[in-house]
Amino acid sequence: MIYSTSFTLTTSKREMIEIFTDPFRFSGILSHLVILQFGSKEGVFKPLSQMGEFPNYFRVMYVFGTPERGIKTVLGTLRGPIVLPNLIEYEGKDDDNTFLLQVSISVKDWGNGSRVLFSVNTNYKPKLTHKILGKEIRELKEEFNFSKHVVEEHLIPYMKLMYEIKEIRVGEDLKDE
Repeated sequence: MIYSTSFTLTTSKREMIEIFTDPFRFSGILSHLVILQFGSKEGVFKPLSQMGEFPNYFRVMYVFGTPERGIKTVLGTLRGPIVLPNLIEYEGKDDDNTFLLQVSISVKDWGNGSRVLFSVNTNYKPKLTHKILGKEIRELKEEFNFSKHVVEEHLIPYMKLMYEIKEIRVGEDLKDE
């Protein structure tokens, strides 16, 4: 399920790119993933204390729920930032391949600031055993709309708190102008 937001701000394109290409800051803003280890060139995950260069492949814990309703966690991976011309991408999934997360971020110069188009796409296909054992994740079911939740309850509040935003648009599938 895709959900997007676009916003214009007085902050420069360079600063926005710095924010969204930092996977640690990115994961903090989204609030639903914790970076545990990084993927090394040898193909194994290692402690963050052994990073020699900035990695773009991580062992993560996805976090769902609330303290009031209960917290569920699943282990998985996150790849990113994948930096392309005018585009930053992150791709993640859980170890059972039931949950897929794709985030794309476009940052452009816009007047005296920048314009950001931020799209989140999530796909959740629980296995039959998850359904039978009651291990489905409520927040990933289609009726909850996890993509919308991430945009409206995490990204936008953070951006409003930290930056001067001129305009915000949200929707199922905004296109970049």
